[in-house]
Amino acid sequence: MINTEFILRNKANRRYLIFITIFMIIALALVVVMFKNVKIGKEVSKDYPNNKIIKDLSQEEKIEDFNYLYKGIEENYPFLQVNKRINNIDWEKNKELYMQRIKETDNDTDFYMVLQGILEDLNNPHTTMYKVNAEDIKALLKNKDKLEKENHKNNWHERNTIKIIENKTFLERNNIDTNNLNIDSDKPKDNDKQVSSENAGNDNIIAKYIVEDKVGYIRINSFDDSNIQKDEEVVNKYLEKVRDYKSLIIDIRGNRGGTDSYWKKVLFPRIINKTFSSTRYNFYRDGDISKDYLKYTYGDDLKGIGIVTKDLVSKLPNIPKEVLSDFKYYETDVNEINPKASINYKGKIYLLVDKSVYSAAESLAVFCKQSKLATLVGEKTKGGDNGIGPTTLMLPKSAFLFKFEISLGTHSEGTCDDEFMTEPDIYVKDASINEDFKLDNCINEVLKGQGDGA
Repeated sequence: MINTEFILRNKANRRYLIFITIFMIIALALVVVMFKNVKIGKEVSKDYPNNKIIKDLSQEEKIEDFNYLYKGIEENYPFLQVNKRINNIDWEKNKELYMQRIKETDNDTDFYMVLQGILEDLNNPHTTMYKVNAEDIKALLKNKDKLEKENHKNNWHERNTIKIIENKTFLERNNIDTNNLNIDSDKPKDNDKQVSSENAGNDNIIAKYIVEDKVGYIRINSFDDSNIQKDEEVVNKYLEKVRDYKSLIIDIRGNRGGTDSYWKKVLFPRIINKTFSSTRYNFYRDGDISKDYLKYTYGDDLKGIGIVTKDLVSKLPNIPKEVLSDFKYYETDVNEINPKASINYKGKIYLLVDKSVYSAAESLAVFCKQSKLATLVGEKTKGGDNGIGPTTLMLPKSAFLFKFEISLGTHSEGTCDDEFMTEPDIYVKDASINEDFKLDNCINEVLKGQGDGA
């Protein structure tokens, strides 16, 4: 005879054990999550003392933010047609697809990532979502008084960003209390340390000779303005040693930019023995953001700014066809470099470039090719020489920041830099850097051209 009472009791015990096990697992998971949240809260509070809980956006708020982003791009962004030609992406026609992705997001983190993916479809490194931390905010606010005294077009971006970080929505959504940021404190950073070694013993510059007493070499990894002060001393000291060399190689392979001031004020004025100049053109659409920049630079009457007409074709034969239909304004940007405390170098200058050269580094490549200051050796660059650089906007509900280009830059004959980039004078199939100079194809190409062995 089967003992049904024992079986039932045994089943009940198993159910009880299963229940207890599940309960313990859930409790343990909650403890781990709470521990992580407390830890994150402590980390956040160092920069953002308010440490309030920010409620996720509603779907309506996300849609409003997306529409704001879409409108900013649709009316101001200059490379929509370039993106069609190069990448076969019709960004504007994808609006409903993007809207559906927005609606499917569960929280603000998902929303942010979807927005990033939407901007990535534009295929422009200057156009992206981005975040600022407490140190960025302190640096901007500390520079505020100085910017207000200046009136220069290159300050428009910083002024615009300062307005954003002082916006109440931005401060609240990011848990920022500007009263607790210690703006006046000067905490030393590693990149503020001065370098006195002749070579270049810093991470940004390598300065050596390739052939002793004949071929000099300077490699610059970045034109970031934080490097200017420490690099200037190294550059000046090294240039004194190579003033009589037959050739000087400036290597910017892998350099993704920074500021034009680096090479305009620190590097080449100390090298050249005469004035060099080149001209580029920057085109703008008729959107509110573009006009905001132009009015800041040229005044409300836009005196001094060019108006796009069909006559430009005779002046700039390679101008993109959409400029005549989709753009309204343009500016003529004449770059000029004059010798200053120069070594009056009379030898041959070579500029090594590759497919990573972008932004301010690309500006140097364009300048050198057009002005004949240096011979370009390597491979086609990445582009990004578009005048003023990207601007910043804040989405009204999330206070997320995104940046994007508003200027289409062309070379002197009208060639769009973002579409065609810059071709080297001497093409090298494998232009990658090799720390062993004897195995570096670009350096060997330079040496071959003048009959020197390594």
